[in-house]
Amino acid sequence: METNGSSRCNGNGNGNGNGYANGEDERPPHVAMLATPGMGHLIPLAELAKRLSSRHGLTSTLLTFASTASATQRAFLASLPPAVSSRALPPVDLSDLPAGSAIETRMSEECARSVPALTAVLADLRRTTRLVAFVADLFGADAFDAARAAGVRRRCLFFPTNLHALTLILHLPDLDAKIPGEFRDLPEPLRLPGCVPVPGPDILMPLQDKSDACYRWMVHHGAKYRDADAVLVNSFDAVEPGPAAVLRHPEPGRPAVYPVGPLIQSGGGKGGDNDAACMEWLDRQPARSVVFVSFGSGGALPSEEMRELALGLEQSGQRFLWVVRSPSDGGAVNDNYYDAESKRDPFAYLPEGFVHRTKGTGLLVPSWAPQTRVLAHAATGGFLTHCGWNSVLESLAHGVPMVAWPLYAEQRQNAVMLADGVGAAVRVPEAKGRVKIAAAVREVMVGAGRGAEVRKKVAELQKAAADGLKEGGNAAAALAEVVGTWMPPSFSSFQSSNCGGGGNDNDNDKVRSLVFVLFGSSGALPSDEMRELALRLEQSGQRFLWVVRSPISDGRTVNDNYYDAESKRHPFAYLPDGFMDRNWGVGMRGRRGATNPGAGACRHGRVPHTLRLELGAGEPGARRGHGGPGRSTPSSGRMR
Repeated sequence: METNGSSRCNGNGNGNGNGYANGEDERPPHVAMLATPGMGHLIPLAELAKRLSSRHGLTSTLLTFASTASATQRAFLASLPPAVSSRALPPVDLSDLPAGSAIETRMSEECARSVPALTAVLADLRRTTRLVAFVADLFGADAFDAARAAGVRRRCLFFPTNLHALTLILHLPDLDAKIPGEFRDLPEPLRLPGCVPVPGPDILMPLQDKSDACYRWMVHHGAKYRDADAVLVNSFDAVEPGPAAVLRHPEPGRPAVYPVGPLIQSGGGKGGDNDAACMEWLDRQPARSVVFVSFGSGGALPSEEMRELALGLEQSGQRFLWVVRSPSDGGAVNDNYYDAESKRDPFAYLPEGFVHRTKGTGLLVPSWAPQTRVLAHAATGGFLTHCGWNSVLESLAHGVPMVAWPLYAEQRQNAVMLADGVGAAVRVPEAKGRVKIAAAVREVMVGAGRGAEVRKKVAELQKAAADGLKEGGNAAAALAEVVGTWMPPSFSSFQSSNCGGGGNDNDNDKVRSLVFVLFGSSGALPSDEMRELALRLEQSGQRFLWVVRSPISDGRTVNDNYYDAESKRHPFAYLPDGFMDRNWGVGMRGRRGATNPGAGACRHGRVPHTLRLELGAGEPGARRGHGGPGRSTPSSGRMR
């Protein structure tokens, strides 16, 4: 039994594409998502799965690797709603990798070596769910081979970081051929289309040594990304306007790019003693008076920098909440990547007397704090951060300006973009002395220097992020469009041309059962009328094919589309919440003008007297199928 929703025909134009020969598959559409190791990868992917469930009615299976089967991960997966299940892949042997192999190498190898097991898992999900798509995150592009082998029709990449990093990786195969030396030795900053210029030493850490296996892996991923049908990016236009504008335009051989962020963790995390202590302490502090200091779930400082940070915080005179980890001496700054717990008492590495001297102004917590709750608290006025992208998005979503102290991965590049580009952070100078640390903290907390501009910009970005997630916003529209690309094959009764015939006219229960909804080549409704129409169609209980256009706005008229039938915004984002999910299998919604979807329905012979809701005449051509081919003008939410 086939359950992935792919379009198939049985030779007489009667295939329904879901393996149910005599009826429609009533199960919700299902998506398989592969999270490469690290909570920083799993959390945004899980948030995407939750949003697909709440807004579009999809169910999901999160696929995880054996290397990250920690108690923290198990607790997180257990906390997800019933629509989001999880499944662990079997372990693979990585013992042949050289000691000290980069994290990026280990993650890439683990994914590539898991392809046979993943193929079997996806084949099983096709049998047991209505699998419509597979989504892999940035180190999982080799998993597309498994999805293809298992017959999954749509294969997408989820990129949990930003458009700047995506642009760099997409260009990396060409840059590899054109730049003979190391990136860190470039005499001038690297300039990519739409992006903030990035000095060589600040380019992604995995690209800094071309002799390292992780560099070759990143080049490989840059080529492999082009196998995706679409790329979903955890970012939004306002924070990266340059690359957003560039990626909106089509480019041959590059998948469409959809900014769907910010996807940030909802809820307070794992809870416990630290959670209560942090919240109780913050409750006693004045509004916007505390700088939160955290280097993410995997970062730690060398002991000397840890000491200078402590003295810099003290010298700044600002209240602080610091998540303290034991130093990274003898290892890398990302040695806590797989386990955020300190193995030694971190407070023992602080300057003598520091804890006692700052008792009235600071709170020190070991290893972990409920970051999203801290950033959302009214007392938090600044965030000294490693610039991991999840942390950046959480800070922006809660309107908290940043002090940038990057450590590894793409964090240095993020710091350049935030400080020199959009202006949402003040960066601590490369020489991490206490005086400079104190100055950067004061700049953000009291609005000195660039601090006032940074705080104003962050407030603007907070609003832009929230607006994008609302109904009709750019991020909501982008995600709706991606989901729309997963759905059409289930409406196989309208795909006669793909099946080599004109439909089965002997299928008496479906002949003349469809209402065709069309407002001509130029008409559109106000948003409230559009919403009312949707609800009335649903209430009628009838099958429908609706050519949907984005609503008219204030100051426009119902015929403003007269010369151009294309929607300028994604129309599905304006439909009532849950409408598309509740009407799955009952209605089909065409996106563009009076084009092929409408004409196909008329030709199919299932429209009774072509009951059409029109604003004026001029539709015979559309009824005869003369609407013209569907164009591919990008919507506000999509980039190609």
